[in-house]
Amino acid sequence: MDTNIYILRNIVYYYLNLQAILYISNSKNINIQHKYKKIIIIIITSFVLEAVVADLFFISQLSKFIFFIITYKCLVNNKRQFDYKLINIIIFSDIIRETVDMIINISFRHIFKNEYITFNEGFLELLVISLIFIVCIYYITPYYKQITEDTGLGPAIMGVLIAFTLFLTFNNLVINATDQLYHYPLLSLFLFSQLGLAGVLYFFLNKIYNRQVNKKKIEMLEKYTQDLENSHLKLRKFKHDYKNLLLLIDSLLKEQKYSQAQLYLKELNDYSTDEMMSTVSSYSDIDNIKHDQFKYLLLEKIFKMIKEDILYHFECKQQMSKFNMNDFDAVRLIGILLDNAIEATLEVEKKQVNIVVNQVDETLEITIENTYKVDQLSHVEMLYQPEYTTKSGHDGLGLTIVDQMSNSHHNLFVQYHPTDYFFTVVVIIT
Repeated sequence: MDTNIYILRNIVYYYLNLQAILYISNSKNINIQHKYKKIIIIIITSFVLEAVVADLFFISQLSKFIFFIITYKCLVNNKRQFDYKLINIIIFSDIIRETVDMIINISFRHIFKNEYITFNEGFLELLVISLIFIVCIYYITPYYKQITEDTGLGPAIMGVLIAFTLFLTFNNLVINATDQLYHYPLLSLFLFSQLGLAGVLYFFLNKIYNRQVNKKKIEMLEKYTQDLENSHLKLRKFKHDYKNLLLLIDSLLKEQKYSQAQLYLKELNDYSTDEMMSTVSSYSDIDNIKHDQFKYLLLEKIFKMIKEDILYHFECKQQMSKFNMNDFDAVRLIGILLDNAIEATLEVEKKQVNIVVNQVDETLEITIENTYKVDQLSHVEMLYQPEYTTKSGHDGLGLTIVDQMSNSHHNLFVQYHPTDYFFTVVVIIT
């Protein structure tokens, strides 16, 4: 291989890997100048290691793992706690790059039929690999995030990714040792083996993800059932008290004590209104949500609001069973908006969140209102900005994600309306 293209290829590979890592991890909260200093340090260190051990293929592959360690040490925020999310992203991006590199490299060897790669051939190959790598990262990242959303799966995911990396390393080692790049049977064998392992990887991670989702569903249903039982007990108590109050009013009427009877009647009306609102209305409209993931999300946020002593109101008068967009994106979007609403509400004395779901034909409208400090509107608006969060250790669930979803779905519209008392977000899906 031409020396110049060899140097250029390594620099481009390291740079693309780092940009992919920053893109997947949404690390926009890193200072730009500081970020590029880290990138330069990582590239130079990794390049020197690569150059020193270039003649020994196996050790050259070992330098890739050294690159993992250097990148992790430079990018990790919390030095005291191991960040499975970051190390998994580092390994994942390298797997994508290695896979694309091997497939394109073998394909180009078939096209040019020569062992020595000229600068022009190497540059064209590098350009194709870079473009395909960028496209793969862009389209695969949402699925990767969906599977790895649960932070508790970090060690298991890391084990699977390391196994896949070792398999790729073994593939490259065998191809390099046998020098059989031009043999179609060997090429087919490795391509099918990689596709097969990729399928196993997806199946395994998806199975873990579904197991965690089902566990959360069971927990939500248990809480839901317990609350319904408590509501039923409150209704029975209310029925008993209601009868006693009616008997008392009846006695007052018989004794012609109309003013006292009128007073008790008003108290009965207020009492019954409060009791019915607290027992029946809390969950009555939840049954109209026929979309399981959305229902479990709403239950989770309702339980969170109850725990935080937030007054909430949920309304859904028509049955809702589907989103006219990707289910994962829709549920994630609503989850982000609800989290931001709850966080903003915690800043005020009167904590209240209103959620209204309105389904008309094929148009779904979801309105989320929350109280906030009027004199701190800028703080509330910051909750909807890229990467902003008040919780330490969080990446920030800001408007940048919502904007990305709005741009990728032509039928999704998100509007914001601050008033004197409520900050309102309206989501419309047509």
